[in-house]
Amino acid sequence: MNSRRSATPSRGVIGLLTMSLVLASCGLFGDERTSETPTVVDEDGNGSTGSAAAGDCADQEIVCVGIVLGPGGIEARNLEDMAAGARDLVDSLELVAADDTSQVGLQLGTFVDASVDLIVVGGADTGDQLIEAAERSPELTFVSLGTIERDRDGDVPANLVSVEIDSVDTAFLAGATAGLLTETGKIGAVLGSDVDDEMTDIRAGWEAGARFVNPEIELFTAFHPGGTALGFTDPAWGAETARSQIDAGVDVLVGAGGMTGNAALVEAARSADGEGEGVRCVGAFADALARVPEAQPCVFTSILVDVEEPLADLIERFADGDELSGTVEVPAYLAPFKGVSDEISEQADQLSFQIAQGGIDTDG
Repeated sequence: MNSRRSATPSRGVIGLLTMSLVLASCGLFGDERTSETPTVVDEDGNGSTGSAAAGDCADQEIVCVGIVLGPGGIEARNLEDMAAGARDLVDSLELVAADDTSQVGLQLGTFVDASVDLIVVGGADTGDQLIEAAERSPELTFVSLGTIERDRDGDVPANLVSVEIDSVDTAFLAGATAGLLTETGKIGAVLGSDVDDEMTDIRAGWEAGARFVNPEIELFTAFHPGGTALGFTDPAWGAETARSQIDAGVDVLVGAGGMTGNAALVEAARSADGEGEGVRCVGAFADALARVPEAQPCVFTSILVDVEEPLADLIERFADGDELSGTVEVPAYLAPFKGVSDEISEQADQLSFQIAQGGIDTDG
């Protein structure tokens, strides 16, 4: 660690950049930007093309943090709060939105070239870029907002930290509740790209939970076929896929994966009345009741995760001079139920207790 980390950094220059007006529900892009370079978003929501970290990050007395967010993955969670949690910890914090994985790589390189001390990357299919950058720049520290080790051979560089969501147990509970709620015996899932581990975890837990309470249940699951390029930003596909599942008899579904998953929820809401009748739905990685108002008639819960506190803690430790390494696990949880009977709520509570005690294999 650079010697300048041994003292509390100067706080005279705070370059905090937030994304409240650019990122829509679930933290993914609410506009249809087509620029070929990442967009820097300032605290008023104004974007500018390209970026370089605020302040002179090569200066030994300045602590710089850069966050670049691509489509999919853990980066979508509660970004306004995440940035606010780091507001007073460093001299410069820059948050940049990238529309695809190639843009993530460009911005990652920009941060490295600018000697940004702590670089945080979120988005599906970014592990290789992060590992290569960490190997080339051992003097810098990198954080991956998402699993990078899961299917890798060999060691991950010591200067690369992984913040991982453990969502299988919570998806299991959501799927089990869906299995208890369904009247047709058919439940569905409309998900972003299966390149993203969080999407495959949602499927695994959701299907295992549904089968646990009803071995005869019919499962309809669809991943977007477009990879990270389209998988999380295709509302038309999300809506069409949800509609086809509903037409096949699905009366409970989960929608996950940014704009794609949110559009599935909105489509489900067209067949719901908001009072427990018609199609019911589950949001993922953001509170769908708050973030997707058009989906409110069908939403009975959401799979949630809070990463702002763990990330702010990592940034604070870094600013205080700690060496960062290893993995930080962040558990998911279910939002309070809406429009679910007391009987089903009690069954879900019992399942939750059994899961916590290790009495249920949530991997199916």
